[in-house]
Amino acid sequence: MNKKLKSALIEVVSIIGVVFVPFIIIHQFVARPFLVSGASMEPNFKNGNYLIVDLVSYHLGGLKAGDVVIFKYPGDLSTYYIKRVIALPGDTVKFSGGKTYVNGKELDEEYLPKTTDTESVKREFVLQKDEYFVMGDNRGASYDSRSWGPLPKEDVIGIVKVRVWPPFEIYRNINDNKQ
Repeated sequence: MNKKLKSALIEVVSIIGVVFVPFIIIHQFVARPFLVSGASMEPNFKNGNYLIVDLVSYHLGGLKAGDVVIFKYPGDLSTYYIKRVIALPGDTVKFSGGKTYVNGKELDEEYLPKTTDTESVKREFVLQKDEYFVMGDNRGASYDSRSWGPLPKEDVIGIVKVRVWPPFEIYRNINDNKQ
């Protein structure tokens, strides 16, 4: 192999290493894109919204009520869902009169329209260690913890941090329901 070809090959491999290795590390361990599919999180997230999911922070500080998370659906770990964390490990979730109560207090969900009605087949859930209760913002069109029970911590992928698409909603607060 001549010297020029060898030098060019080394340069190409170096460029690939500099560009793709960090991309792979970031994609696998730091952040990942996610495309919303379906209407279960309307009005805050719509079908076709493109999001960036933080894969690290919930490992460091845990989840908090109100976080929007991406997770593997417990009934089929090859399927990914987006929902909002409503209750944390040790909490009790109860439904009554179309309202949601966590530990006996009515849940204040400023991110939802005031007319949102929450119904549930099962009326009360007591979360164990490493379990979360998640629901879609579009309560009438969401298949969530009300139907299949608490979400195990190990199924959580990450927390939604940024909406990338559509462009006019990039900087819109993910908890803001104003259209």
